[in-house]
Order: sequence, then structure tokens, then C-alpha cells
Amino acid sequence: MMLLAEFSPPMDIAAWMGCLAFGVHLWNQVHKALDRNKEQPAPAQTYATKADLVRVESELKTGLKDAESQLRVGLKDVEHDLRGLKDQIVNNGEVRRKSIEGKVETVKDELHDKFTILSVEIAEIKTSQADQSTHIQNLTAELKLRGLTAGPPKGH
Repeated sequence: MMLLAEFSPPMDIAAWMGCLAFGVHLWNQVHKALDRNKEQPAPAQTYATKADLVRVESELKTGLKDAESQLRVGLKDVEHDLRGLKDQIVNNGEVRRKSIEGKVETVKDELHDKFTILSVEIAEIKTSQADQSTHIQNLTAELKLRGLTAGPPKGH
């Protein structure tokens, strides 16, 4: 007890801190021994080192380049497929256009034939009308010769 009485309070604090540091050091040594028995690596061995980071970065860059090249190949395939689809659409449009042109030509020919028939009928009607007009003029002339007049009676 005499020894404790001789220490000043700062010395007491320093002594207790020394005991605490010794206890923590002892605890760490016990854990290291237990880790070796479990065959687990020491904590210092589990930390990443600069070399590990460089290796991982290199692997990531390589993986990124591989993924980028695969995407470029995939993009080229998609572009090729799109060109093929565009060509197919253009070809289908061309076939459809030709089909429509064929139908238009058919309708045009049918209309031409109908107009030709109508022209012939109109010419026949005009000829018939001219013949009838000539016939009416001949009848009117004949009636005048006979002294008869054409038209309604004069009393009405």
C-alpha cells in the first residue's frame, strides 16, 4: 500500500494505461494463436495490397474490353439484320407497287374499252339523230308539197 500512496495521480493514470495496453497486446496475441489453429489467414494477409489492386484493375480492364468487343460484334449483327429488314421492306414495297400498278393498268384498260364502246354508241346515236333529222326534213318538205303544214292547227 505504501507504494500506491507514493504515486501521484498522473502516475496512477499512466500505470493503468500501461496495464490496459499490456492487456490489449495479450488479447491480440491470443487471437493470433487461435487464428493459426483455425488455419485462417492473419488479418494483414486479408487486406488488399497495391499489387492486388493493380491485378484486379487489369482484369477488370480486360473484361471491359472483351465486353465492349462483344457489344460491337452484337451491334454489327443488329445493323446487318436491320439492313436486311430494310431491304426486305423495300422489296415488299416494290412488289406491292408493281401489284398496284398492274391493277391500275387493268382498270385503265377496262375504262378505255368502255370509253371506246361509249364513243361508238354516241357516234351511232349522232348518226341516228342525223338520219332522223334528215327524215323529218324530208317529211316536212313532202307535206309542204302536198299543201299540208306541219304543226298544230291554227285555231288553237
